[in-house]
Order: sequence, then structure tokens, then C-alpha cells
Amino acid sequence: MFMFFHIPVSKVKIDEVRDFYKNILGFDSDFEGALVNGEYPRVGLYFYPEKRRKRSDSTVLSFIVSKNLPSIARRIKDYGVDVEIVTDMLRLNYAARFADPADNAIQISCDNIVDDNGESFDVSMID
Repeated sequence: MFMFFHIPVSKVKIDEVRDFYKNILGFDSDFEGALVNGEYPRVGLYFYPEKRRKRSDSTVLSFIVSKNLPSIARRIKDYGVDVEIVTDMLRLNYAARFADPADNAIQISCDNIVDDNGESFDVSMID
């Protein structure tokens, strides 16, 4: 079974958004017109043109990773993306929040603040 997410994008940004998901988030394979990622082989992303108003505060895509959130967030930041690190102290998990070029909100969550390579967040800076 496959799960497909339909991502709203303005017509002028379709190529830029596809490049963002391919090059930065790793959705680099094509399956029946959808982008897929090796980490999530049964999840596909379709992009559809939509006239947009201002960005919604709700998350369009939310991913959960089991480890290495600090290095994932750093890699995304290295591409020039503004990444906000937040925590939910009640559930003790951490999240990297950012937006794609069409201003769709994305969140990657993890319950671990340290990477396999020892990289971690400065928790004093977390909202």
C-alpha cells in the first residue's frame, strides 16, 4: 500500500519546489509521477498548482526519524533553509521546523537530541 501526499504549490514555483524535495529532503526517485524517498519507500509526494494565500501555521508534512535529527537539521540549514528547533517537554521530543519554497510547513521530529556522530543541539537555544 502506498500513501501519497498532495502538496499545494503556485505554478511558478513547481520546479523550485520539486528541486527542494529532491535535493534537500532526498525524495529523488520518481514513481508514477510522484517523488519518493528511500527512507519512506511507500510514501509519495504529488505537487499541484494552487493560488496561495499567506502560509498556514499548520504542518503540511511531518516526518519522524529515529536518530540523527541534529545532523539532518544542519544539512538542511547548509542549503540556506531557515530551520527552527523546538521541543515538546511533555513528550520529550525535538523537532526541526522549516518551510519549502512554496511556504508549506514541514516538521521532522525525533526523541533523541544526539546523533550517532556526537553532534547535538544547543538546548539553551531551543524554544
